[in-house]
Amino acid sequence: MWKLLARCALGALASIAMWIIVRASAAALAVALVLVGCVPTTSPTSPAPRPSTTPVFATDAEALAAATKAYAAYVRVSDEILADGGNNPERIEQVASGEALDGALAGYSDFRQRGLHSVGDSKVGHVSLQKFSPESVSGKNLVTIYACLDVEGVDVLDQTGTSVVSTQRPPRQTFQVSVDWRESKQQLFVTSRNPWVSGGICEKK
Repeated sequence: MWKLLARCALGALASIAMWIIVRASAAALAVALVLVGCVPTTSPTSPAPRPSTTPVFATDAEALAAATKAYAAYVRVSDEILADGGNNPERIEQVASGEALDGALAGYSDFRQRGLHSVGDSKVGHVSLQKFSPESVSGKNLVTIYACLDVEGVDVLDQTGTSVVSTQRPPRQTFQVSVDWRESKQQLFVTSRNPWVSGGICEKK
């Protein structure tokens, strides 16, 4: 199963969360491939350039805090859509753009078609700064972080109320998350969200 997920992470469309690993039946495996957290590798469209070269954030710490807040907002809205069975997916546009938005919408559509819904909330745990590019006048890939997502309290149910989450699902997963600054909104948007398997972010306290 892990080899399948690894292959998916390299080539499949982006999805909602790496945390849902469904039991191995033909239909369940299809859901797993959508929900495993794979994202496309193409670069997101750049937002309009900012009129000034003044950095959005003055320090690494400020950039990390803002990116963490932006990702937490993404997770919260995504949880709400999943709890609603994938309905009204356009809500994610408030917090995501580019490939992160495209992947999320595709995942919500599959979630809805399969009659699934989630219960419980995901939690953003330990985070660390991977890159801050204050010279990014366009706001593209302004901040990239590693973030631990805790889904121990989250379940996914089918239309009969039966859980489709494997007992082997890891309770925490690490993602590499990039955010862009959109001047018109004065806001950071999550633009990419990739599984990160080589770090130990979730083991840090």
